[in-house]
Amino acid sequence: MKSPLFLCFFGLLFFACNEPLDEVEVKDDSGQVIERFTVLKGTFTRDGRYQAFYPSGELMEEAYYANDTLNGLRRMFYENGTVQIEEHYEMGKFIGSFKAYHANGKLELAGEYINNAMEGEWRGYYDNGQLREVVLFSGNQENGPFVEYYDNGNVKAEGTYLNGDTEQGLLQEYNEEGVLVRKAECDNGACKTIWTLESGDVQSN
Repeated sequence: MKSPLFLCFFGLLFFACNEPLDEVEVKDDSGQVIERFTVLKGTFTRDGRYQAFYPSGELMEEAYYANDTLNGLRRMFYENGTVQIEEHYEMGKFIGSFKAYHANGKLELAGEYINNAMEGEWRGYYDNGQLREVVLFSGNQENGPFVEYYDNGNVKAEGTYLNGDTEQGLLQEYNEEGVLVRKAECDNGACKTIWTLESGDVQSN
């Protein structure tokens, strides 16, 4: 992104004199608007709607601020106009639903934030719309059962995460046809095979 050449205040053009906000436009050295937002009158404190643009002029981001802090819905866009991310803020903290999308408009990731942390069930999807993964979060970390899928819909793996991306307990893996091919017992991410489709039970040393 090119460096802004100048900031322009347009309060008198866009707002009545008694309004508490001014509108700011930031342009690159070609004169293209790359940012547009409102600030508290006479300050650089963002308040209200914020927009950022691609060099092509297409909308890249739209968000809302309160006293220079993200507050409300924030959306990011691909240059083709498709929504890329939808997230919500409450005075700078994540809250409520989060959704991310593939460039073709299909849902990529969906979940919920509570008190600025990922909580509960989160789901990831392939760009064909097929479910890719279901995992439970607690306190912003993967914690609990998870299931991974192939893009044909068959289960790829299932197990349990403990305090992050660390397998704990029984882990089962499947081939693309949905046939169970391996079982492993995991302890803090260290997984030891206990059964395979080819060999059956694996004797421990």
